[in-house]
Amino acid sequence: MFEEALKYYELVLSIKPDHVSASSHRKSLFEKLGSYSKGMILFEAGQFRDAITCFNNILDSHPRYMPALYSKGIALESISDFDEALTCYQSIINQNSQYREVVLQAGRILASLERHDEAIKHYDLVLKSNPNNTSALYYKSFSTLKQGNEKELIPLIKHMIALDSRYVTFLQNEIEFEKYLKV
Repeated sequence: MFEEALKYYELVLSIKPDHVSASSHRKSLFEKLGSYSKGMILFEAGQFRDAITCFNNILDSHPRYMPALYSKGIALESISDFDEALTCYQSIINQNSQYREVVLQAGRILASLERHDEAIKHYDLVLKSNPNNTSALYYKSFSTLKQGNEKELIPLIKHMIALDSRYVTFLQNEIEFEKYLKV
């Protein structure tokens, strides 16, 4: 989004170097990109609240800018503000549900909030486009277990392990899955 806008401002300025509006918008764009870089540096330093402020500065004028939404969501998760993080991820998903990692992230938050029906819908969204996504199968198995849906859980576990036998070890470390691994 920013890169494409910058390209057009540069084109206008190459044709008419004194174009006031293009010059002004280009400057504003560079300021926003600076805010994003600063936000990422603050995030890396563990200063999550300050990073969120930088991402908010971008989102105030570009509310659909996915990198800022995603980074803000991760920062919000880092300070345990899961509902707001979920809002960021949902905004990305509403723009493009093909961002599987964001859909999985939203599902994991929903599961941690004990909203397993909603979490499973997110995992199913990923599995619809890739039925062999072992991460989605793994997370879905936890929500399915929490719902007590054994009928769906056993084939889910078998499918996941058939795709990647390492999941036997992952699931063996979870006491709740012990009886399902003997099936």
